[in-house]
Amino acid sequence: TVRYASIGINNQYSIQANGQDLYGNITVPATGGLQTFLPSRNTVQLNQGLNLVRLNVVQSDGTFNINRLNFTRPVVMGLEAEAEGHA
Repeated sequence: TVRYASIGINNQYSIQANGQDLYGNITVPATGGLQTFLPSRNTVQLNQGLNLVRLNVVQSDGTFNINRLNFTRPVVMGLEAEAEGHA
């Protein structure tokens, strides 16, 4: 999840993982304020182990903020308990 805020309409970013562009340029819509944050959820399949994830600002008129990037691990029913030794 990328958490962003924007008052402009000409802002874009891209996400790369391990050197590959994942979605092309992602346009940041106006949120109503530079502290009015909204999430942009994108699913990324990463390799096990070390990964290099990069967020690139492609175009900016100086009117957007990125507050944070969140990474979560998906839970596959049945496999999670087995992996933890609870099956």
